[in-house]
Amino acid sequence: MSVSSYALVSLAELQTYRGIPNPGTAAEQTSLEELIDAATKAIESRCQNGFVNRSYTEDYYWWQIGGWSRDKSVIRLKQYPIVSVTSITDQDSPANTVASTDYWLEKRLGRLIRPGGWTIPQDSNGFATYWTIIYTSGRYAATANVDDDLKLACKVQVAAMWNRPDKSVRRKRVDDLELEWGSSESETGELVPEAVSLIQPYTSRIG
Repeated sequence: MSVSSYALVSLAELQTYRGIPNPGTAAEQTSLEELIDAATKAIESRCQNGFVNRSYTEDYYWWQIGGWSRDKSVIRLKQYPIVSVTSITDQDSPANTVASTDYWLEKRLGRLIRPGGWTIPQDSNGFATYWTIIYTSGRYAATANVDDDLKLACKVQVAAMWNRPDKSVRRKRVDDLELEWGSSESETGELVPEAVSLIQPYTSRIG
């Protein structure tokens, strides 16, 4: 396998980090690629946002438009910044499509703003339903463009997961010595403190 197109680091970049085998066996490389994807997912989950550009499809019900602000001219997308919007349609047949000239993008904050307010989307029976929005979002065009602090956070997390003890083992006896350990962040897949510290600037959303 290979790492996903939205991974925060490449395998080659990871293998410069201490404690990571380089070049390693084919099996080790596959495991490291899986861990890169897992660490990327954990970091994105903590930040509640994706980083490398990719396409998203999301549904926004009429009562979600405006969110906490109650401003019915604003749809606040889950991912940001916005790169582009592919389409906005409802479930009527044929679907009603919102023209790109009917709204504008506040790209940095991930908001779609329609002067005069968004109309209520409808299904084929005329019931109020949701807008389906397909868009591309992300801070970086590709893995190679990701900032160094995010790359380091991913490396730190992968290293912690790579070097953890076998999760199936909690107690082990060697001659007269018995070793026992419980769960930790690196064992359970939670982010280790070093990674959390590095991604702190990316965990809050403005606007």
